[in-house]
Amino acid sequence: MATCTCLVFPLLEVVGAGTCFRWCWTRCARHGSKDSQQWVEASIEDIEDIRHYCCLVSGAYATTLDRLQTRTGIESLENVTLHVDKQSHGRVPPHYMFTDHARKDIVLCMRGLNLLNVHDYVTLADTRIGSKAYDGGFVHRGLFSAAKWLMDHEGDRISDLLKENGDDYTFTLVGHSLGAGVASLFAILMVNNAAKFGNIDRARIRCFAIAPARCMSINLAVRYSDVIRSIVLQDDFLPRSSTPIMKIFLLSSLVFTVLVLLGRFWRDTCTSERKMLADPKRLYPPGKLYHIVYKEPCNCSSLPPVVRMATPVEGRFERLVLSCTTTSDHHVLHYQVYAEQALQNYTGEPIQTMPPAVIEMKRDFDQHKREQLKRYDVEKLRSQRKERKGAAAGQAVGTADGTMDDEMVEKGSGSGEEEGVGNFVTRLRRSLTMSRSLPQ
Repeated sequence: MATCTCLVFPLLEVVGAGTCFRWCWTRCARHGSKDSQQWVEASIEDIEDIRHYCCLVSGAYATTLDRLQTRTGIESLENVTLHVDKQSHGRVPPHYMFTDHARKDIVLCMRGLNLLNVHDYVTLADTRIGSKAYDGGFVHRGLFSAAKWLMDHEGDRISDLLKENGDDYTFTLVGHSLGAGVASLFAILMVNNAAKFGNIDRARIRCFAIAPARCMSINLAVRYSDVIRSIVLQDDFLPRSSTPIMKIFLLSSLVFTVLVLLGRFWRDTCTSERKMLADPKRLYPPGKLYHIVYKEPCNCSSLPPVVRMATPVEGRFERLVLSCTTTSDHHVLHYQVYAEQALQNYTGEPIQTMPPAVIEMKRDFDQHKREQLKRYDVEKLRSQRKERKGAAAGQAVGTADGTMDDEMVEKGSGSGEEEGVGNFVTRLRRSLTMSRSLPQ
């Protein structure tokens, strides 16, 4: 009996140590780039849209129109309407609307979580798995309430803008963090309540959710993938944080949060993705997914950013990644910077364009060659004149017996050198003329 007891305790220690090692390995050694390893690379048009709307959504963090113009670079503020938090009484994040006539687009941008605003905490924490059903699926109750309030109070203004600008204009919702979840659910409300917005066509509604909170079930996320586009930067924590984890983080004290989160992480690590997908009430990042990747495993330096895209059913950022950039990757300015770098380092298929009627480079090369030939002609004429002058001087000062003095010998040798230069110029001009006559 004593022998069995002596064997049990070491065995339990080994099992416990192995389990802890597995948990640490799955959390700390996991890399964000693996989430999109099998995805395809996004097109240059998609990357350009991501860069453009990341720049616009940063203006939602401004408190005045002047600061908004500085952040976004909008030339004219005549078509901008800014709504700060006081006007909505905390029911929705601060936002602004902008009519972009150059792109024929009406844009509504919403900012993310304000750490100093208690209303944002209440909105994000107001949920329970399966507490709010909508359109055959489940949504985040707090974010859905904010989207519903926005539709009730801004629906008429949006409808008027759509009527004023005509059917050629699209309506784009852009949000970051908390605002991304509200924008995604507002896009669903617009699709299902098209009559309130002048029977707007589904193809004219778009949503760019930047670093979104998990706000809808998997069936809604896939069904509205043609409308909603979610953008995630490398190891960003919010799209990977499940609803219970986020609620614990928001409502608990620091010490209690660490203990409870460790227990929740343990539970999520031991739960298979198949079992997670079997739960219809589990919430996910909405729509089509875009993943901006700038780090790879076993590589300490940053790589040129690459944007990958997919509409997966499995592997929608299920595991939290613990790295040095888990929190910094959530910053809206980092999204803008890496989207700009990804656009500059684009390596996909080039866009098919028509060739120009006149090839400017060839015309400039021909003009440069003509200038060289003209300059060589001038130098040749100058050398020939010197040769003739040298020959005339030699005949004038020659002696009776046909010899020349020392000064003439020096001049004669100089004229010979000038004659050699003239022959070289002639040969060079002949070779350039032959190259010009060859077919290009």
